Amino acid sequence: MPRRTHFRHLRAGLTVAALSLSLPLAVSAQRTFTSLTMFGDSFSDVGNAQQLFPALGLPSRFSNGPIWSDYLAGALGRAGDATPSFISQAPTGVYAIGGAVTAPAAQGSTAQQIARWCLFNGTNCTRGANPGALYTLFAGGNDLRSAAGNSVLSAAQRQAVAVTAATNIVMQAQNLVGLGAQSVLFAYLPDLGVTPDRIGTAQSAELSDLTRTFNRTLQTGIAQLRVGAPMANFYDLRLDFLFANLVAQPSRYGFTNTTGSCLTAMQLPSCTGYVFFDGLHPTSASHALIASAAYQLVAFDRNVSLVPEPASVALLGAGLVGVLAVGMKRRSRAN
Repeated sequence: MPRRTHFRHLRAGLTVAALSLSLPLAVSAQRTFTSLTMFGDSFSDVGNAQQLFPALGLPSRFSNGPIWSDYLAGALGRAGDATPSFISQAPTGVYAIGGAVTAPAAQGSTAQQIARWCLFNGTNCTRGANPGALYTLFAGGNDLRSAAGNSVLSAAQRQAVAVTAATNIVMQAQNLVGLGAQSVLFAYLPDLGVTPDRIGTAQSAELSDLTRTFNRTLQTGIAQLRVGAPMANFYDLRLDFLFANLVAQPSRYGFTNTTGSCLTAMQLPSCTGYVFFDGLHPTSASHALIASAAYQLVAFDRNVSLVPEPASVALLGAGLVGVLAVGMKRRSRAN
């Protein structure tokens, strides 16, 4: 379904309460950023894979509407940064590519995304990163999903894949900080063993274990970064805890289905009550929840992912939908 249709259905579901909540939050943030640049995979991609592989007929977003990249950019007042930038090599925007892994040598990996972004900044990034910008890294899921159940690899080797993936992300963040970045957000992975396409399968338990290994390694690496770069801000977006709370108490977050695929159930475009859009990716409503947690974290240093506060987080998620809808309406009028 065309992107505009998705947005229309989401706008139709907005309430005055959501708008009244969201707008003050968007303008009263204690911390602001001059730009937003995002690296990662399909969870953050807003059209790079579609542009790179037109023959595949891929959607611009792997969901039923806007994703966390859209919502977070809108909440931060950087709606224009929620655009695909890998081909255009814009100085800001989304470089994430659907299907990307963290391995430096892999085509389209997060390492190559950063290298591509560096080209804008001059040879070998001689002009450096923007110290006033927010940079996000959300990847590793494809590394883990490829390793789980891979009979060519031993159990120890599959665990090593998770460790390496997290280490890659930490090293890439270190690279950004070395170039002058002062604010980096890391997304911990939600439990990949309970997605609709893996729950109940032979790979489920192993994927859950690999996710835990990845997140532990990432946490250790970020702690080391804080020691090595005490002047930089590193934000831990604990999606592992957020989704655990969501699965445990879905109704309190406004969801009813935590195991099924909206796409498979043919509930498009609204996906009402569904956490998952397809076998892996979140619905737009789930993405709004992710973005609300990210916004609270980077703007207010409030990590709502760590504690179950479903009412406030879900309402803020609805508010971010309002921010995005208002922003898109203004942009469409301007065009």
